[in-house]
Amino acid sequence: MDTELLMALEKQNSWTVVLDGNPLACGGTIQHWNGRHMAWVCLTVKTGPHMGFITRAVRKALSRVQGRIEMSVRKDFEAGHRWARMLGFRVETPLMEAYGPEGEDHVGYVRIER
Repeated sequence: MDTELLMALEKQNSWTVVLDGNPLACGGTIQHWNGRHMAWVCLTVKTGPHMGFITRAVRKALSRVQGRIEMSVRKDFEAGHRWARMLGFRVETPLMEAYGPEGEDHVGYVRIER
């Protein structure tokens, strides 16, 4: 991987949840510019029993980010929509047509931290 890209990623707000030496989840925010961020997360199939802890940790991490935080959820992923709302996001764009990597539709969410 490009050294410049690795250095840029290290400066971003990111975290990993590890259980018994295995990653369960990772996520964070990427700053587009001061006051505008994109949230991202990758969850494994084994996160279910740990979602309470993960949700609390993500809420705390997001509360330290000031300004606009955006995220999207695949339109047909109801659990993702519930989690976005639990994290304090609200729907801003009801349909982001062909937004995903496989051309799937997404819903755009936003959370504003002042």
